[in-house]
Amino acid sequence: MNTIQITETQSTGYQVGENVIHMSTNKNIMEKPKVKKIKLRTKITEPVQPLKLKSDIELAKSYLMNKQGRYSDNQLRDYTLFCVGINLSRRITDLLKRTVKDFLNPNGTFRNEFEMITGKKQKQECVIISQNTKDVLSLYFKANPELLEDRDNHLFPTRESNSMTRQTAFRIMKDVENEINKTKTDDNDKIHIATHSLRKTKAFWYIQNHKDDQYAILKVSHALGHNSQSTTMHYLGLDKKELLDYYSETI
Repeated sequence: MNTIQITETQSTGYQVGENVIHMSTNKNIMEKPKVKKIKLRTKITEPVQPLKLKSDIELAKSYLMNKQGRYSDNQLRDYTLFCVGINLSRRITDLLKRTVKDFLNPNGTFRNEFEMITGKKQKQECVIISQNTKDVLSLYFKANPELLEDRDNHLFPTRESNSMTRQTAFRIMKDVENEINKTKTDDNDKIHIATHSLRKTKAFWYIQNHKDDQYAILKVSHALGHNSQSTTMHYLGLDKKELLDYYSETI
């Protein structure tokens, strides 16, 4: 009977006859797979809503254009932020980074679109400049000609900085929220908005205005970068109507 001699080599292996079988010395092979820890939610927060009533949108515009007091000098700037924010439907961090050259050609005419890199996902996206946006910015630039002196100027400067902060934009939206809620006699009708409401409002009203378009939600999902239509429904609070229909059913 033939025998096979097995001897340990000086390298990382064993010799079987004339052949050497190499063994991995990587310790990671024996390590247990890492378990992803899930952070449990302990606090219930109220979702930020889009502006679902045209009357609330008009009230917000009127308030921003005519507000009095400490921030009255910023009326047109804040009004422009609100209108452009809804029409561009971008995250507030991306909106506040916009400069004059994003909207104007070298000869001073308005561009129809521009490219930007998103802050959250670092994706290049095309931003369409609607006629409504052009009309609002025309009024804004006419009242603030100093912005046009340098095309690298940010669109929304403050006294303290060349660009508005997220905190300032948040305060503006909370002031709008308070003003709108003054008109609500029923607490169930009061709204909860913040800077993200601008992005949500355009998407919400597109779906509302195109109910006969079976691809409306799909278009909005694509525009917002969502992976599914159900994500968009939840994002805009449209799934609540389905829940209301379900729980209102009498058995």
